[in-house]
Amino acid sequence: MSFSKKKAKWLFIVFIIYVFIIFVFASIYSCNFDPIKQNIFINSKLIQSQEINVRDSIQNQMTKLEKEIDILNAFLTNINDDVVLPTFDEKQYPKEISFPLGNYKYSFFEDLLLHQGGVLVVHWIRIEDTNSQVIIHQHIQSFPTKISACKKEVHQIKLYRENILAQKAEKLKIIKPSSSEIWSFLDFVYFSTITQATVGYGDMLPNSTGIRMIVALQVLIGLALLVIVINIVLTDQ
Repeated sequence: MSFSKKKAKWLFIVFIIYVFIIFVFASIYSCNFDPIKQNIFINSKLIQSQEINVRDSIQNQMTKLEKEIDILNAFLTNINDDVVLPTFDEKQYPKEISFPLGNYKYSFFEDLLLHQGGVLVVHWIRIEDTNSQVIIHQHIQSFPTKISACKKEVHQIKLYRENILAQKAEKLKIIKPSSSEIWSFLDFVYFSTITQATVGYGDMLPNSTGIRMIVALQVLIGLALLVIVINIVLTDQ
């Protein structure tokens, strides 16, 4: 039996539909999941491991933010307000102003960027350590011409990171085993995949009538697609 290009095309289409259905049902499970009612039963060891992983991830993000805020504060505290910045011709690109300070170099840039057939003037700040590892790279509103403007841009970046840090701290307070925040959409993609593939590991199980009905529907759709695949493979062209 020859395997024609037409068969391959149809098998590919069915595969795309199969994967699409996995994501559709993952979205349904994600929207309907209730950790209090446990309508999807999750193994206690998995819950504990997931909570630890999420906490560690948030704490690592907070540590990184705290380091960045300290670096930004160092610039605001140690740069003399009397520093005179170099002047540039208006049409000179790229422009760069750098401030070596301790173990870091604070650089402000202005350059041209081709965008959708036109040219944009972009400005950004880059902070790197002595090993040239970039710590912060962020767009700013304008290229500074005075030291006060440099400090203003750095201050805005610091406020932005302090706001994110406060949000992370609040999120860390509410993280607990019964919290939905410890689960991501990818966790439900996993549940949807093992459901549609009829593989039972026992770590996540439907635990309510509504979820069981959704699971049953997904399994039936998965089996129907399997029948279509078998039919495509066995049909003579």
